[in-house]
Amino acid sequence: MMTTTRVLDRIALEAGLSGNHPVDVAALLLRVVERLDHLEQGQQRILRALEALTPPTTSSRLSVGDHAALVALLPPIAGAVGDRLVTVHDLFASDRPAVRVALAHLSARRLGRLFARGVGTPIGTTNGELLIERAGRAGKRDDLAHRVGCRFVSF
Repeated sequence: MMTTTRVLDRIALEAGLSGNHPVDVAALLLRVVERLDHLEQGQQRILRALEALTPPTTSSRLSVGDHAALVALLPPIAGAVGDRLVTVHDLFASDRPAVRVALAHLSARRLGRLFARGVGTPIGTTNGELLIERAGRAGKRDDLAHRVGCRFVSF
C-alpha cells in the first residue's frame, strides 16, 4: 500500500512537477480529486455489476439457479425483441444469432416454465433491471392455446 506522500509524489511526477520545481498545490489537489472521482466511478460500476448478479432477496418462486439463468438469458433476448409481445415459439423460430446462442442449451418447454416462474420478478442485469410480463394466451381459434405471450420490460 502506498503512503499519502508517495501517492502525491507520483501524481506530481505525472503532472510534470518533479524535482526542485515549486509545486502548485491547487493543481495537485485538482489531480487528486480527479483521480478520486475516477476511482469512485469504477467502484460504482463494480457495485452495480455485483448487485445484478446477486439473487433476489424477496420471496420469489425463483431458485438461485433460475435467477442466474434469467440473468444470462434476458439481455440477448430482450435486446433482440425489445418490448414487443413474443411467445417461446417465436423465440425458438428467431433468426437472430444472439437469441439462437442464448437458447442453444434449452428446450421450449424448459424455457416456458422458466419464464413462467420468473413472471413479475425483477431480474437485475448489467444493463439494468428487466421484468418478464405475462401478456395473455393466444386464442384457441389460432390453435395456439398453449402459448403464453411474454414481454420484457426494462425499468
